[in-house]
Amino acid sequence: SERTIKTGYTVSGYDSAQIGTQTITITYNGKSVSFEVTVVAKKVQYITVSAGAPESAIVGEELDYANMVVTVTFTDSTSVELTEGYTVTGYDAETVGEQTITISYREGSTEMNVTVKDYVRGDTNGDGLVTMKDVTRLANDLNDDTIAVIDKALDVNGNGLVTIKDVRRLIEYLEDN
Repeated sequence: SERTIKTGYTVSGYDSAQIGTQTITITYNGKSVSFEVTVVAKKVQYITVSAGAPESAIVGEELDYANMVVTVTFTDSTSVELTEGYTVTGYDAETVGEQTITISYREGSTEMNVTVKDYVRGDTNGDGLVTMKDVTRLANDLNDDTIAVIDKALDVNGNGLVTIKDVRRLIEYLEDN
């Protein structure tokens, strides 16, 4: 006679992350049965960027994807949030203006727009203004290169070096304006 068993058995040989044919073995009371199953990858239905997407960058600088969350929804209606494992194409750090980038995961993709802004010499924090905040940030960067700055904007006097002379030139500029 048949009966349904809900406990007391073991299943071996199955790995949901392993795509392809697998041999599954079920053991109960010392008796085993084996059979093959084929595990297929879920199909991507669509992708969305749900948080932390970069909207802009300064020319010459890479986009910051560190906080970007990509949500992948599969055809079985399940979804997963990714902070890595996706690819981004279409970005050119040297081209000023609006660009369309493509975020891809497996066979799915989505597009979004980003803006590459030209830098302003002396605008070390990238806010579009040259102020005493930039002087402070430039002076601090000379002592601690871990401070976030717009690298191209540091060379205020344009001599190819970032030195205390750039701090002085930036102060002179602010005093004149």
